[in-house]
Amino acid sequence: MATAEVFDIEDIVTPVSEQTPCGHDLREAGAAEYQQLKDDRRTIASLSRARKFDSQSDPEIDRKWKEIFTLAPSVLKLQAKDIEVAAWLAESALRQYGFAGLRDGFRLIRRLVEEFWDELYPLPDEDGLETRVFPIVGLNGEDGRGTLIQPIRSVPLSDHDSDAFTFNVYDRCIEASKMTDPDAQKQRLEDIGTDLSQLLNQVAEGQVAFFRNLVDDLEECLAEFNRMSSLFDEKCGYRFSPPSSAIKKTLEEVLDAVRFLTKDKFPAETGADDAGANKQPDPDSAGQDRSASAGHQVAIGAIGSRDDAINQLLLIADYFKKTEPHSPLCGAIERVAMWGKMSVQELMLQLIPDDNARAVYAQLTGIPLGDDVPPIGGLASTAVPVTPAVAPPEEEKPVARAEPVVDEWGAGPDISEGW
Repeated sequence: MATAEVFDIEDIVTPVSEQTPCGHDLREAGAAEYQQLKDDRRTIASLSRARKFDSQSDPEIDRKWKEIFTLAPSVLKLQAKDIEVAAWLAESALRQYGFAGLRDGFRLIRRLVEEFWDELYPLPDEDGLETRVFPIVGLNGEDGRGTLIQPIRSVPLSDHDSDAFTFNVYDRCIEASKMTDPDAQKQRLEDIGTDLSQLLNQVAEGQVAFFRNLVDDLEECLAEFNRMSSLFDEKCGYRFSPPSSAIKKTLEEVLDAVRFLTKDKFPAETGADDAGANKQPDPDSAGQDRSASAGHQVAIGAIGSRDDAINQLLLIADYFKKTEPHSPLCGAIERVAMWGKMSVQELMLQLIPDDNARAVYAQLTGIPLGDDVPPIGGLASTAVPVTPAVAPPEEEKPVARAEPVVDEWGAGPDISEGW
């Protein structure tokens, strides 16, 4: 059973007032509460850079996150519907409540976009939508190293109070288990301070309810993130939609790891369909990935349409996600499938970032590129079907019997038929 809401989303998305549902711009009004939130977030970033270790273990940073978590909901409810403040709240909720907090952060952002998009702060400026979605861009990062990536990897994955491990630790143990040099492997495990067998022991000793909630929270968090990302794609278009692949990939990796670690924790709930999801690299089978995955099959049905073909690609991508979670194949196939769902204009905007190159492409092909151009086929769709006229059947005329022709040599027609 998933964890209950960590803050009241319905209360927060209540309009600020009937006249101004989104309230006022906190930046222009010089709101003291907004400035405090901003200062707290800057202090956290500064301390994290200076100390260069997990910010969750630092009391001063923890205190700042708690201040943000306490103050942000009231600012969003009473003063302004603001994406930047909602992003700070999502970050703080992750630190306070793990994946349940991040799930609610994503859900809140989605609700704000759904219900207040036209007037949601910050409003677009001379740079267009980039300014509005910049706080969300920072969560994932243009380069995949956004502000949520390491915190997601640092959420405790067991209920041990003193030495609960994280995905960072698990990932290092998996990498160490693949090392072929015994001495180097021993040194690496000493540096980590634990190994995969000790992590499995932690899980075995833990409460079933904790891990059931952990799996449910992770699944709901990933689902909410996908909904939020799809909504931004719809509102912003693929060109300006915030990047999302790093957060999605990290959440999927953590979920796969937890499923692997807990595959014997609640076996009654794990059917044959879940076997692929629980598959993780076996430390005793390095170099045997091909044989290990031989039992996994992807059902391939008849391809009757373009949509059927794209769906088969997604089935193959899902196969690689389950059997090779650290492989780039799943992401690469998903990207191709995503391209297949775009129009030619949307695809070219992604593949050709340079404006001059786009202009040359448009000139050579006659396909206009840009955010405001009409889609291809708009004019063609206005064509009126023409039904060809059917000519009346011609009246059959009797065919005159041909007379035998005798050539100048006296030869008559060939009458050898039948021989």
